[in-house]
Amino acid sequence: MVDVIIYIIAFLTTVPFVLTALIYYFFIKFHQPVWKAVHSAVNWTTLFYMIAVVLILNMTFDLNVIGIVLVFYLFLLGLFIYLQWKFETEVKITKAFKLAWRIYFLLFLFLYICLVIIGIIIELI
Repeated sequence: MVDVIIYIIAFLTTVPFVLTALIYYFFIKFHQPVWKAVHSAVNWTTLFYMIAVVLILNMTFDLNVIGIVLVFYLFLLGLFIYLQWKFETEVKITKAFKLAWRIYFLLFLFLYICLVIIGIIIELI
């Protein structure tokens, strides 16, 4: 039973876009608005894209970037908090977390696609 759970987690980490599609269709099925379903899918799968990119970089280029990812996330979060304080004078931490998390999704989705293409090219050569 434990092996099955490990295989499912490994599969979802390897191909996180499948999980994104499943979560999106799950939320659409329960009659949620399209944008809310998109946001829910993004919120639930960002971590899987992060893990996938870190693992691909580790296996393909032998780079350990976990620390860099965490420091960059904290820097991005601090930047958003500073900008909120500067322009809105009221800092909403949840708003900063959501914005940083969604930007991280876009960044890691782009990195995942690029790294998969690079990995395929490296294997073909």
